[in-house]
Amino acid sequence: MSGGNVSGEIAEAAPGAPAPADPPALSSGDRRRRARRTGSAIAKIYLGYKGLELLDHGVLRRPVRAARRRWHRESARTLYEAALDMGGLLLKVGQYLSARADLLPAAYHEQLERLQDRVPPHPYTVVRRVIEEELGAPPDQVFRHFWRRPIASASLAQVHRAVLHDGRHVAVKVRRPEVVAVVEADLANLRTALNAIERIEGDSGLGPVLDEIGQAVPHELDFSREAENQRRSAKAFENDASVRVPAVIGSLSTSRVLVTEYVSGTKVTDLRRLRRLGLDPGEIASALVEAYAAQILHHGFFHADPHPGNLIVVATGDGFALAFVDFGLAQEVPARFRERIGVLAAALVGGAPYDVAGALRDLGLDAADDTLNAVSDLLVEAVQSARSGLDEREVAERRRQIGHALARRIREDGDARVPPYLWGMARVLGLVSGVAATLGTRLDLIGGILPFLAPPPAPGPTPPRESTRPPESEDAEA
Repeated sequence: MSGGNVSGEIAEAAPGAPAPADPPALSSGDRRRRARRTGSAIAKIYLGYKGLELLDHGVLRRPVRAARRRWHRESARTLYEAALDMGGLLLKVGQYLSARADLLPAAYHEQLERLQDRVPPHPYTVVRRVIEEELGAPPDQVFRHFWRRPIASASLAQVHRAVLHDGRHVAVKVRRPEVVAVVEADLANLRTALNAIERIEGDSGLGPVLDEIGQAVPHELDFSREAENQRRSAKAFENDASVRVPAVIGSLSTSRVLVTEYVSGTKVTDLRRLRRLGLDPGEIASALVEAYAAQILHHGFFHADPHPGNLIVVATGDGFALAFVDFGLAQEVPARFRERIGVLAAALVGGAPYDVAGALRDLGLDAADDTLNAVSDLLVEAVQSARSGLDEREVAERRRQIGHALARRIREDGDARVPPYLWGMARVLGLVSGVAATLGTRLDLIGGILPFLAPPPAPGPTPPRESTRPPESEDAEA
């Protein structure tokens, strides 16, 4: 979502037209179809693993081990295809699992992360109806101009570009009309399937994960929450010109439609275009780390979905600013974390695994001592690899390997519990690391956060970043 000037004042929240009730619950036929598709996919995956488990003994152990690796890949494809076919909560669960490598083998992560960009849009007639119900008039009356083709499409909503009657360019996020009923049906189907398996196998450890998703998705469905997240972040960065958060147009935003300023700029991973604009990829990666350090360590609240489509580089007269869009996923950080993170950082920099383990326990990681020790060793190794002579892509690959090893170790400890905000930060680290690798630059995570471990600076304007290269005249837009 991009375009227009994002430096203006944030509009005060104003009530839109009363939101009508969502469409009636799904028909019994649609419910049965979704239940059959979900149930058959889960049954296929479960029965395959159960068969391998029964064969896993004696001389068959070696071939079963190889067969299990193949079944990981086949099962991941089965889940991917079902999620893409059904959409709704199943698609959201797939996207969620793609960022939770602690829960499933690496083959699932590699397959399911493709779901991030594979959501077909709704036709314009559906979008028109939702806008007319929410705002009291069709798009061609509410806006001076409305682009019918969406600029982004996700599992819960899609985004269109528009121009207000006062000339401002905006992004219009419209919730899919059937999504509430679909989410309710899919959640019931998943709980039924999980309960059936756990009656046979015992506690799988996936119940709390499904509970977490069941609590989080309704929050994402309420755009008034997203608008508040966006206002909160904009307020936190209001004196920092190096970070931009598009303003919410409160008078045109409801629980089902969200209108924000459109940010004009370049996707953060468009390396060729960034260089043509005279911008230094290393400085952009550093700015991204510092922006997240500020959110997590000073604001206590962070944008939890930093995939490249949500990060836009805005060229300025003497440098650049980094814009964050889409605040459907945002995470609160406990004060305890901000108090103890300095201890963890010092232990990591000092290469002291024992102190790392103690800091992790203080931060809420509940696991057996041997698991904590193994996790601490791997984290110290990750920091050391970042300081090695390897290039950034090699560092990113080593970090990916360590990440999988960390997830596997926690997954093998059936009693380990990780607070949601830590997984949110792990997701952020992984995505930011991927951005840095694409930019071909080293991610200095420790160096980026150390300045933020001191008390916050006194309020005052922070200028945008200056570029080390002379800007070119070309105007880029993403």
